[in-house]
Amino acid sequence: AVLSMRRGCELFGMVICLVMVGTASATCFDDPTAQACSSVDAYYNADNALDNICTTMPWVSGCTIRRQCTGEQANKRYCSTWSLLASTCPEPSSSEQSDPQLDNLCLEYRQLCHVEGTAVAQCSQRAVPNMITTQQAT
Repeated sequence: AVLSMRRGCELFGMVICLVMVGTASATCFDDPTAQACSSVDAYYNADNALDNICTTMPWVSGCTIRRQCTGEQANKRYCSTWSLLASTCPEPSSSEQSDPQLDNLCLEYRQLCHVEGTAVAQCSQRAVPNMITTQQAT
C-alpha cells in the first residue's frame, strides 16, 4: 500500500503524507463507518486487489464475469471494479465452506465493505444479483 501512495504523496511531502495516509488507512480498515472513509482510493487500490484475485484464482465467479465485461453483450452496470469485487468477495455465509485463499485475498475489501454503516462510497456498488458463488458451484 505504501508504494501505491507514493505517487499521490509527491505534492505534500513524502513523510507528512505517509503519516496522514497511514493513519487514515488504519482507521478505515478498523472503522469504515468513519466519515473520513467516504473515499478510500488514496490507500486501497481496488484495481490491484481485483487483479491479484483474478491472477491467483481466475476461476472464481467474479473473475469470470470480469472476462465477460470486455464483450459488447456485457451489462456494464456490473463491470465496474467495485461491483466485480462485490461479486468476487461476497460476505461469507455460515452455510458455505469458506475458501481460506479467497478469504485472504478479499480481506481488505471485506473490512471496508462488509460492515454495517460503512461510509466507503464505493461499497454501494453491488454484486451481480442472484449470482452463483464459486463455493456454490463447486
